[in-house]
Amino acid sequence: MGYTKGPWAVDFEQGWTIGIRDGIRVASISDRNSNDTKTNQANADLIAAAPEMLEALELCLKRLPISQGSECSEVYIKTLEAITKARGESLAMIIRTKLVESIKQGAVT
Repeated sequence: MGYTKGPWAVDFEQGWTIGIRDGIRVASISDRNSNDTKTNQANADLIAAAPEMLEALELCLKRLPISQGSECSEVYIKTLEAITKARGESLAMIIRTKLVESIKQGAVT
């Protein structure tokens, strides 16, 4: 993957900067259009949690069954959509890859 590995943390003293150790800046929140400190903090915290959330979603995806009509189908698709958005990948290609893997493993007939 091409993103800066976590964990990321928020440095509120540096103007809502999200970064990692050794001073590497991943992102920063601009508060020019908002005086809402709580919203800026929430946005920064959400961005800082991104690597851990992506890792958790990838783990969930490995555990969710791909079966037509399954109650997990909607969860599987939403999880897959979030992962592909985070990775900047094509959803269609990911679905095709996962389906081919499942067919090879006999999980989908």
